[in-house]
Amino acid sequence: MKISDIYTAKGLKFKLTSYDDSAKFTVGALISIESTRKETEFLVKQYGAQNSSDEQKAVICKADKMASNYLKDLLEAEKNDSFRCIFSIDGLYDSSLVIQAYTFQSVGEYKTPIFIQVSKTLLERTTPEKLYQEYVWTELGEPALFCLNYKSKKKQAANLRFLSGKRFLIANNTARGIIAVSESCLINI
Repeated sequence: MKISDIYTAKGLKFKLTSYDDSAKFTVGALISIESTRKETEFLVKQYGAQNSSDEQKAVICKADKMASNYLKDLLEAEKNDSFRCIFSIDGLYDSSLVIQAYTFQSVGEYKTPIFIQVSKTLLERTTPEKLYQEYVWTELGEPALFCLNYKSKKKQAANLRFLSGKRFLIANNTARGIIAVSESCLINI
């Protein structure tokens, strides 16, 4: 799974222009973006598991006024713990980068492995390998899951949703661990 599969987290796309023509960026790679003292300039660094040291150097990039305001709003909201941002390179054109922003309510890092059991009912329709391929995100070099904590007024038993594109995996968080029980499609995306 790729981060671009998480449609519900997509923000706006914007363009940055690099001052360094020797900088190497890769479409689909994740980047960090930091403010500088100049209003329309940002420090951009590509990261991830497959990058060489040349691809990991920080580069100054310029944004137009509208993109700069949008980026500053995102970075300020992140600083205030309103949500977390992830940026991905969506396109490369000469010295310009097209960036896709993604926002999440929170990003949690677990120090211990998360084990998800798969119910027999779900195994009748799919395999653990297909579920791993569909729901586990590996773009940063370590496996990750996009999860929604789900609560409803009806107190449904299923209280976790793992996202993948326009699909989600419904799971119960029980005393025996997390148990995946079914898959479903997201509506109106």
